[in-house]
Formats: sequence, C-alpha cells, structure tokens
Amino acid sequence: MLNRFLIFLYFIINSALQSIAVVMSIYILMGWIFAVVRPKSNNAFVKIYSFLYEKVEPLFEYCRQFIPPIMGLDFSPILAFLAIEGIHYLLTLLFTMLLNF
Repeated sequence: MLNRFLIFLYFIINSALQSIAVVMSIYILMGWIFAVVRPKSNNAFVKIYSFLYEKVEPLFEYCRQFIPPIMGLDFSPILAFLAIEGIHYLLTLLFTMLLNF
C-alpha cells in the first residue's frame, strides 16, 4: 500500500516538474518569435505570452540572482532547466531508494 502511494506521489511530482519545463519552453519560444514579429497588443498570443510571463519570470528572476545576464545573454533559463532536472534526478534517486528499502 505504501509502495503504491509513493509511486503515485512520484508521478504527481514528476508531472508537475515536466509541466513547468514545458511552460518555460513555450515562454522562451514565444519570446524569440515576438522578438522577430511584433504582434498587435490585442492579439491572443500576446495575452498568452503575458500570462506565461507572470508565471515564469519570477523563477527566472530568482535564477538571475545567481547568474546575471552577461553581455546581453540571459542564462537564467538554462539554470532553471538545470535546477528542474537536478530536482527530478534527486527525486528519482530518493523514490528508488524508498521503494527498494
């Protein structure tokens, strides 16, 4: 019974981490597209981008405390992706140890 609960908990946390990574990827891709194509402010894509901005940018701002932009290049998304992958790796290790214990 405990094993099923741990597996369920692992999949919930894993799904949340993957969802955050997908949202960050969409935000970054939309930022690149908007840098080339300037859409009108009442466009639906602009509303989606501003919604994603509100959700993702606080995470990037936190990462910028550790690595500020260097010569105009922002490395905070890379640090955020590395942090998510590190958390995923540690959780996988922890749950594997708990299930084998």
